[in-house]
Amino acid sequence: MFALQSVSFQQLKPLRKAYLKTITAPLDGMREDAFFPVAAHYAVLTDGRTVGYCSLNQENALLGFQSVSDDAASAAFVYCLRKLQIKTAYVSTAEPIYHSLCMDYQTSVRVNAIMY
Repeated sequence: MFALQSVSFQQLKPLRKAYLKTITAPLDGMREDAFFPVAAHYAVLTDGRTVGYCSLNQENALLGFQSVSDDAASAAFVYCLRKLQIKTAYVSTAEPIYHSLCMDYQTSVRVNAIMY
């Protein structure tokens, strides 16, 4: 049902821009300007169409996930977790959809940073 394709940060800019409109508060600029550009990015495909993306840091921790289809978000998220063998994720409470998915599949939660 899904496939992953390695893509550049530049290729994700339109999706990322749309995603940033869904957050409930501004994200840390360091995250957007330092962490995401050097991350590994994967387009989530269905029938050759991009239906979302995920981004991982050098330690294979999930930095971001977006699905353009609410109906397929959970299945696409689980596919990414399994296919990429993701064990850790960094998520802001300002990212309601991504945060909700992470909470649905978490085994433990630890506060990493508090943003003001």
